[in-house]
Amino acid sequence: MCPQGGKVFTIDKRLIDIMIRRGAYSNTQYHIKETYKLKEYFDNLLGYNLYDLFPEIKENL
Repeated sequence: MCPQGGKVFTIDKRLIDIMIRRGAYSNTQYHIKETYKLKEYFDNLLGYNLYDLFPEIKENL
């Protein structure tokens, strides 16, 4: 979730943006899975969805 152009993107949109700009490689699937595991870890740590910390993210869904 990287602020880009004043917007905060969901992990989905950020990963798509990266793949469009840089392409997909043999280890891309691994990195995508690990990114979602990391989000799940933070969701569990917080006790709620990480996206709730960024109300402006709902504008970019």
